[in-house]
This record gives sequence, C-alpha cells and structure tokens, in this order.
Amino acid sequence: MNLTMLLDMVVEGMPDRILIGDRTDGLTARELARRARSGADLVRAADAGTVVYLGGNGPAFPVALFAAASAGVPFLPVNYRLSDEQLDDVLGRQARPLVITDSPERVRGMAAVTLEEFAGPTAVAAEAEPTRTHAHTPRTPHAHRARPPTRTPTRSPCC
Repeated sequence: MNLTMLLDMVVEGMPDRILIGDRTDGLTARELARRARSGADLVRAADAGTVVYLGGNGPAFPVALFAAASAGVPFLPVNYRLSDEQLDDVLGRQARPLVITDSPERVRGMAAVTLEEFAGPTAVAAEAEPTRTHAHTPRTPHAHRARPPTRTPTRSPCC
C-alpha cells in the first residue's frame, strides 16, 4: 500500500468528509485528492526529481505530500527557519527540486511555486470524477474463520 492508495480508499469510502481544516471551509477527501492530482501533474510537467516543501503548516502540506506520492517522486519537508546558507546546502543536494514555498525569493534560480499556486482552490481546474482503473470487489465475511484460542497468562518458572 502507498499513500496514493490510502487517499483513494478514503475518497471511495468517505468522499465528503472534511479531512483538513474546519467544517465551514475545510478540505474534503475528494477535494484533497483533486488538488493532489493537479499538483502531481505540475510535478510531472516540471520534471521534478524531488518535491521540496518549504513553508509553514497548512493545507498545502498534505496536498504536496500526496502530489509527490502520486507523481512518484520523493517528498522533502524542509524547516522554513533554516538560514539561507543551510537552505542552499539542502537544496543543492537535491536532484531537480521543485520547491513549494511561501517565500519564493529564498530559492532564486530554482523551480519554485507558491503554496497558493500549488495547492490553492484556483490551482485546480474543473475536472470530471476520475474513472476507476480497478473493479471494486466487496469483501464477504469468512464464516469458517475461527477465533484464535485465548491464552491464559502463566508465571515464569524463575519467579
């Protein structure tokens, strides 16, 4: 199982459940998956070797995490409090990084998008529901499955 499959399972079972944020304007499972797919498309278009997240905690973080997983590239969250020297060192060790950040001025010369551009509501184009690539087979209970025997705790011979 991978992260993308985990999100797909949640979308299949509870598509309208709020996963991130509050009830009034939070992200549902369906919306998180939609934004993650859009982000994955952006990651692939940028030919990124790593998705680097440089920003505070918020809805863009899980979107970036699931987008990287969907695109099949490593996800690297980086502490936004690093000095510019430390940040340059970390980013210099990454293969074709796509930096998702709220401070694009800190990563000049590298592929970067803002948190809002990457994961905001306007970043997602209207699209139809995804088509399933696999058939859902309902599970049936196994009547023949026996309960495991209950073990009674015993004292160790040394005590």
